[in-house]
Amino acid sequence: MKRLLLILLLLCNTAWADGLAGLNYVAMYAGGATPTRTESGRTVFATGTSSQINYNWGTGSVMGGPSDGVIIHWTGYLKTPGTSGNIGIYFYNSSDDGFSLALNGSYVLNNWREQGNSYYNSNARVTLAAGTVYTVDIWYYENGGGAVAQLYWNTGSGITLIPSSNFARSEEHTSEL
Repeated sequence: MKRLLLILLLLCNTAWADGLAGLNYVAMYAGGATPTRTESGRTVFATGTSSQINYNWGTGSVMGGPSDGVIIHWTGYLKTPGTSGNIGIYFYNSSDDGFSLALNGSYVLNNWREQGNSYYNSNARVTLAAGTVYTVDIWYYENGGGAVAQLYWNTGSGITLIPSSNFARSEEHTSEL
């Protein structure tokens, strides 16, 4: 009986923790080229959670809305890998059109422009405290043509998509990262 209770407790705890991973998003109508990064005055067509920023919609619907004229705002928390000291991280994105990433209010990536799918990097190593949680503010917009939004990092082991296990939707649950 104790074994069964332990297994059930582990399963419930894992499911609960897994449900907290990811970033919150708000998808809105953008209203033209190179929109301002604001939710104010925009019409929302979708909200939800993204486990990662890894989208390639092509010319199809973006987040269940239109294929063009879209802006998406992701918010949440990012935990850096490691347990002590500082870690140098390079951030990268692939996007069509604009993309920006801010950590604790400072832009790390600012690729906010009209473009076909382009790969962009921060061109500088960002030194962050290992095992530390930072606020994340990500903006993306699609004006016309193809639509791609992907976020990568290199923490010293090569360029990879940032794992969902490094994201949390709310500050109350960052200790579970």
